[in-house]
Amino acid sequence: MEGKTYRFRVKSQNAIGVSRPDTTVPITCQEKTLPPTIEVDVKLIEGLVVKAGTPIALPAKMTGIPTPTAKWMSDGKEVVSEGRFNIETVGCSTILSIPQTQRADTGEYLLTVANPSGSKTVALHLTVLDSARSTHLTHQHLGSHPGLHDDQWRAPKDDGGTPITNYVVEKKDVKKPWEPWSVVSSGGTSTKAKVSRLEKGREYNRTRPSREQDGLGAGLESPPTIAKHMFNPPGPPGPPECSDITENAVTVEWTLPEYDGGSPISGYVIERREMTGKWIRVNKTPVLDLRFRVSGLFEGNSYEFRVFAENVAGISGPSMNSNPVKATRAITKPGPPGNLKLKDWSKSYADICWTKPNRDGGTPILGYVGRGSEVRVRSVGKNL
Repeated sequence: MEGKTYRFRVKSQNAIGVSRPDTTVPITCQEKTLPPTIEVDVKLIEGLVVKAGTPIALPAKMTGIPTPTAKWMSDGKEVVSEGRFNIETVGCSTILSIPQTQRADTGEYLLTVANPSGSKTVALHLTVLDSARSTHLTHQHLGSHPGLHDDQWRAPKDDGGTPITNYVVEKKDVKKPWEPWSVVSSGGTSTKAKVSRLEKGREYNRTRPSREQDGLGAGLESPPTIAKHMFNPPGPPGPPECSDITENAVTVEWTLPEYDGGSPISGYVIERREMTGKWIRVNKTPVLDLRFRVSGLFEGNSYEFRVFAENVAGISGPSMNSNPVKATRAITKPGPPGNLKLKDWSKSYADICWTKPNRDGGTPILGYVGRGSEVRVRSVGKNL
């Protein structure tokens, strides 16, 4: 009777007699059960590959006593029959279908069938191909020339299911919306491209679509960018100071700018002007040092000086003007007299003579002074 538990025993008999019985374990009378099994097309296990928009069906047959129940899972979540997914389970078959596939449907689908005797799980794989998705586009300027930029981007997180074969970079002048996009680069899988032939000061947009086996991906447009150096011109040098002034030259010195614009200082430009005149550049090529000897001045004239710093991005504003200086002969001590000779002497005097110094120090000689250690010089200031 169903539901009741019984024991059974069996004896053996021969010509001599009957054996002792062997008893079975307790047995409950109930319907026979079998653990579940799943049958699917091996191609679905290896992986089904379709293009986006293609309808797909993942059928499976299941066996077991009693009839197993089916459960579909993807990305750790149960797939139910709603929205774009449809699940039909009838008797010993279950089918997961997607009428219009999308790239996001790519993944592993787990089918688990279960009954009181156990469970069985099989993994089916689906790949939906589509164009690559755009990714973040950045740009940086080459410091050497404002007409040449480097564009750089990250590879798409989703390549659409097939390897990227190349990227297409295009540019467009923001001020000329009627002009079509022009291709800058269209070969290779590098995520960098040089954009050349940019006009300094112009504003440009760039776009970077990707190309793969299934076509050209959506383009990603960069924010407008002005064609210029990545660096800025430096700040002005410190106020110049003048020294070693002569009737036709002066040494001008200055200090480094507080700001180099992000690029090393490549040189300095010095200008001079007479107090009521125009500024005139005095060096043909940039000066690398922090001092410069300015020549070609006119004796008696007063001058001001100023200095500019220069880097790859351009030239700075002018420094503060120097204090006015007058081009005059520098007055120093005279040189020593020459050819000193003793002409006559006695116990109470010495008569000496000499020639004029080679240098008068910039002003006429006013006189001479003579000294002796034991005798008083009677005659001084006499010339040969």
